[in-house]
Amino acid sequence: MDASRTPTVSFLTLPTEIRVQIYSYALPTFSSYSRCRGLFSLFSVNRQIHNETTELFYTRTKFDISIGLTKKVHPIKNDCVTYTVVYRTPWEILTYLLVVDPANDDKPIKRTWQCGDLKKADYEVMSSKQYKLHNQPWLSLFPPPHYSKLIRRLRIVVYDYSGINNGVPETPVGEGMTTEVRTIFSPFLWRLRTMLSESASVDVEIEPTWDSLKHDEKLGFAYRNIGYSNGGPPNSTYHYATEEIRRARYRRYAEALEIVYILSCGSWKTTINLPPYVEWLFPSLTEEVTAKCKKDPLFQDTTIQETIGGLGIEMDEETAWTVRKGCLYLTSLKCS
Repeated sequence: MDASRTPTVSFLTLPTEIRVQIYSYALPTFSSYSRCRGLFSLFSVNRQIHNETTELFYTRTKFDISIGLTKKVHPIKNDCVTYTVVYRTPWEILTYLLVVDPANDDKPIKRTWQCGDLKKADYEVMSSKQYKLHNQPWLSLFPPPHYSKLIRRLRIVVYDYSGINNGVPETPVGEGMTTEVRTIFSPFLWRLRTMLSESASVDVEIEPTWDSLKHDEKLGFAYRNIGYSNGGPPNSTYHYATEEIRRARYRRYAEALEIVYILSCGSWKTTINLPPYVEWLFPSLTEEVTAKCKKDPLFQDTTIQETIGGLGIEMDEETAWTVRKGCLYLTSLKCS
């Protein structure tokens, strides 16, 4: 044996702490991850390295989720109201519809196709007919449990696309809407409950696209020199155009908080954030609504379990769960 030859050291025999340091340098570095657009080559080296790197990746990354909410009233159809929610995560993009018909108390939630027709490159997971045979309305396909249980941090941004009338937020949204939206948010709550443990944390942010102040903080008809951007108090010219506008905006944000509060109903730690200018305008609003919701029987665990268990979720006919570029969609089979 050549005494001058340097002995070979296997990477897998290195101490775990050293391997983790190497993984930390080799894996993509980011504070928030919204969509993986490349392959993580380390994940496919071998089973041990796969397990170690995926655990590091899922436990350290903050994953972005967005929920977009729209509401449409159909005056020629018995004043039916359609709520549409688009739920986007790094691993799935789902669209849910809830049609509320005053003449029909049955309110099933329907999953609808999201990304067009099934393509040859898509991997078909399950058709609507197969889905019915499973009889599992809360069937969760992505991410697999051995990965999802590793997730520790989520950032959920809720986009409210409700409209405004002449710069004034629609008022009031009313208990009817908050109840219906909490209903259509229930599938997402179920997903969080199956995914997250008590060691996880969730940051919920509300993006009020309806609020004119979001786009222009110096609108003269309602507010003037809001003064928040420079960190100081408003000057003497700050005022509300009318007390009605102020109350309307307050109610809309209170109702938005009541809607998203359901996303905190689990063992994980939750922080709910309004835009900074709203926090300045109504400094105690979040605390007031949160305290109210904590006492509300609708948010007690028993009631939530009954709500989740009693919901029916349907899939459009001739649709299928498919995987496209690593992301789960519902696609149409009609023209495939």
